Amino acid sequence: MEDLSDLLSSTAELSHTTSSQFLHARTEPHSLLSLPCFLALYFDSMTFVVKCEVLCRRMIIGLRGVVIRQASLYSTKFHRGRIERCAKVVLDEMWNQVDVGVEVQGVVDVLVKCAIKDAEELKIDVEGVVIGSPSLANGVRVQSKESGVLSPLSLANPPQLRALAPTKTFAELSQMESVSSSDSKESTKSSGSTKDGTKHLKIEDRSYFIVSATAEVLVLLIDYLKIVINLRYDLLE
Repeated sequence: MEDLSDLLSSTAELSHTTSSQFLHARTEPHSLLSLPCFLALYFDSMTFVVKCEVLCRRMIIGLRGVVIRQASLYSTKFHRGRIERCAKVVLDEMWNQVDVGVEVQGVVDVLVKCAIKDAEELKIDVEGVVIGSPSLANGVRVQSKESGVLSPLSLANPPQLRALAPTKTFAELSQMESVSSSDSKESTKSSGSTKDGTKHLKIEDRSYFIVSATAEVLVLLIDYLKIVINLRYDLLE
């Protein structure tokens, strides 16, 4: 029985060593993955680590360390990219007031909600997601809980936020708003009234004028909250 236990531990250590070498070689590509794909990689790897440790009844360091280091590198690169983007939008800012569309207001409403709890709109469900199939969108597929059979995602529906679409820049959100607002411009003029909230950003019971750089930073904050809510190192401990 003791020999069998030793064999199991040796096999687990070998699998962890081999897996960690493979993951280490792909450190740079992994740091460039989209958040849903990286979360799938992270949680699949950590689930494998924890199950092996439970089975062997001892901690196995190698693979765990590599996965956590890659998560740290991913967060660092994520932050660096957002800092550069924030610097650019501030430098390019003309400091003119901009209209507030429903998409931007929706982003702010989610930020306010996160002050007291994790917003459901920001939680990314990666259970059963597996990376590695080149025939699927973003190399991702989902496992059905009922059947246990892997089923491909539609190309138009990769893993993403349940309610919010993948984060857009403020310019993209404004462009979306201009299409819908142009359709209703004539009816607004004929009625002699304007839409409430188009000139103000509403945060709880207060209203604010904003410039495009402010709106851009508010949109970027959603990306940070996705990281905070979904990428927790202690989640599987």
